[in-house]
Amino acid sequence: MQNYNRAYLMGIEISDMEVCKDNDLDPRLAGTKEINDVMSDKAYKANVEGLVSTGVSIGKARADSGRVRKQVKEDTQRLLELRGL
Repeated sequence: MQNYNRAYLMGIEISDMEVCKDNDLDPRLAGTKEINDVMSDKAYKANVEGLVSTGVSIGKARADSGRVRKQVKEDTQRLLELRGL
C-alpha cells in the first residue's frame, strides 16, 4: 500500500495505518491522500482551541490557524507532486 501521510512524504518512516491508529482516524483513510486533509483539519481544531485557551480571541485563533492549515496543505501538495503522486 502506498503511504500518503505528510510525515512519510517528508522522509519519516511511518505508515498511513500507524497515523490512523495514533490519531484515532478511520483506517479507511490509510492509502489515500485524504489522510492529510483529515490530519490538517484535526490540527486546525487543536490549534484554535490551544490559542483560545491562552486568551486569543476566537476570530484571531481561527484566522491564524487557518493560515497555517492553508500553508500545510500547499506544502503537502508539493510533496505529493515531487513524488509523482
